[in-house]
Amino acid sequence: MSSVVVALLHTLRTSVRTRAALEAEILALRHQLHVLQRSRPRQLRLTRADREITARKRSTLRVSECAANIAWLVVGVAVNCSQ
Repeated sequence: MSSVVVALLHTLRTSVRTRAALEAEILALRHQLHVLQRSRPRQLRLTRADREITARKRSTLRVSECAANIAWLVVGVAVNCSQ
């Protein structure tokens, strides 16, 4: 029962926060975001092997997409012919 009261009081407290408190929280969150962006590398470094793997995956996807499109065309023709 007391946890319900505590949760209710917490909800009331957070719903009536002042604008200054909200601005302070936003400022703190922006600072955290800035620190995070500063700490991570700007650009992902890809090696030659990474590029080769990506190229092979793309070519494989294109082949499977073509096969799927052909299958849909066959199904579509079969459906259209049956009507």
